[in-house]
Amino acid sequence: MKRPTGSAGQPKAKKQKANVSTAVQSPSPQTSILWPALSPVPSSGLELQQLAAPGLALVPNILNARDCAQIISLFSNPTVPVLQPPCPPGKDEAARTNWRWSGTDPAFANLLWRRFTSDSDGESILRQLDGPVGTTARAMNQNIRVYRYEKGQSFGKHYDDSVFVGGLRSEWTLLIYLTGVEDGVQGGETIFYPEARVLSKRDAAGKTATTVVPIAPVRGTALLHRHGRECALHEGAEVLKGIKWVLRSDVLFGKV
Repeated sequence: MKRPTGSAGQPKAKKQKANVSTAVQSPSPQTSILWPALSPVPSSGLELQQLAAPGLALVPNILNARDCAQIISLFSNPTVPVLQPPCPPGKDEAARTNWRWSGTDPAFANLLWRRFTSDSDGESILRQLDGPVGTTARAMNQNIRVYRYEKGQSFGKHYDDSVFVGGLRSEWTLLIYLTGVEDGVQGGETIFYPEARVLSKRDAAGKTATTVVPIAPVRGTALLHRHGRECALHEGAEVLKGIKWVLRSDVLFGKV
């Protein structure tokens, strides 16, 4: 099968190298997917939980079980959209054996951005994320990705690049787990090696890292982590049981 080409605004996964560049988004066809209507954000509000390891944060319950199930059902349809099968990695890319889809969808990206906005003050909790001096979180990358990891599939150690999109630069990766331990998923943790950061240029392969931070997939939870020059080496551990589904985008930063 012909290898799928990359999509605009998608940071490449660089394999265990400390030199991560910033790419400029290229034009990409807009998707025509009819996404399911998402449930209202819980009235109790959302909380951005900054983890002890730098550049890591969680937002529980960004999607509920119904939302997750409907998105999975959409991408389980045998007709459209089509998940691309695993393919050999390109030069300097980490090995990944999962199924994936990507497409440009400004409307859905805006919908995702609004889910992180508090009804009480109209302020996005994503503005609590650190970024370059004089910048703040402004939007979500229009390049949307969906990943499906079956038993035995994984994503090797890598760094995520930054991209420029419409004058904004991506600074954080957004991963929303659509399935998790509640669904019988075993394994599939997103594992971080905080000491092996791009900016430090130390231990680029994570061979001597003493700190290991595994994040188990929990349905409906958003995992955010720094990428670009602040990215920590990380990997998607092998799924031992069940199917792990992930929704992916990036948080874009611009001047305050």
